[in-house]
Amino acid sequence: MNIYEEHSQIGEKLVQGNNEIYFRFHAATFIIQHNLPFILAEKLLSFVQLVTNNHNVEALKNYTLNANHISQIASRCIESDLQAKYLNLLKRSPFSIALDETSSCNNEEFVAINARLLQEDSYLPTTKLIALLKIEESSTGENLYNLVHDFLFSGQKETKERRIL
Repeated sequence: MNIYEEHSQIGEKLVQGNNEIYFRFHAATFIIQHNLPFILAEKLLSFVQLVTNNHNVEALKNYTLNANHISQIASRCIESDLQAKYLNLLKRSPFSIALDETSSCNNEEFVAINARLLQEDSYLPTTKLIALLKIEESSTGENLYNLVHDFLFSGQKETKERRIL
């Protein structure tokens, strides 16, 4: 029995039929167990409501979702929209960029471009992943510079106008 199942049994005893409290207990257990930020709670509730309103709940039991599905959807459907959104945010806010090298379980190497900027609504600092670029050549400083430079300056005119500024 895993920790989630143990806590679920405790939760069942504590709430005794109160569905809202029972849901809160399960959501809190999920958030804590997966080390997710507590601020995610409201968005998690909105997501669950969206899913239950738009999908047959019984059919959901047969659905599958894994890291490979997420990766394909992110790279094929969402990545360019998010990049455009975040790059536009950088045009309107002071920011700094941080690079981080990482590798996948398949030993593919990547460089992540993260931007630290101010949220438009609250002016609180936040970090956004701008891009995850595959490193095709060796990861020398010069190659990483060229990879990031090409990403940031792609589609530019001869004036060397930056893609993000």
